[in-house]
Amino acid sequence: MRSPKLPGHRTRGDGWTDARRRVFLQALSETGCVRDACARAGMASTSAYRLRRLHPAFERAWERALARVAPTIEQAAYERAVIGWEEPVYQGGKLVGTRRRHSDMLLRLLYLRVTGGTRSLAEGSPEAVDAAQAAARLAGGAFVTRATAAETDAAIIRKLDLLKLRLEREKAEAERQAATE
Repeated sequence: MRSPKLPGHRTRGDGWTDARRRVFLQALSETGCVRDACARAGMASTSAYRLRRLHPAFERAWERALARVAPTIEQAAYERAVIGWEEPVYQGGKLVGTRRRHSDMLLRLLYLRVTGGTRSLAEGSPEAVDAAQAAARLAGGAFVTRATAAETDAAIIRKLDLLKLRLEREKAEAERQAATE
């Protein structure tokens, strides 16, 4: 990855040389992690952030490097959410097999990214809910929509009504037993 020219930047031998900037930007575009990119370049992250703040050309190169890594991270998140990963299963200290695990949280985050975070899964269109349920089934999980406030209120009222009936029956039974004694 090309390192931008930084007008007015005096380069020290142990500082952000053109080669170190190139290594940093390449590593940043591969990992998306400033700390890891700095380690590869042999520089401190505080100095990287300072260089970015002081030189708009370096800041633009930094943003381009991060833009390159976004699809890679999204692909990894998709694989972890939908395809899953093998997790070893131990019993009695011995490996007895593996099981496929999936990340429901990553699936939710990917959904929110697609919808722009404007709708919750419970408020999604029927097509979006169907797609989420299908993706969850494919991933070996389940997708359940949340109840609306009205549905929750109705369920609570039904339970309270049942509780009231039970208490009335218990009271009547207690009164009958008291009358027979």
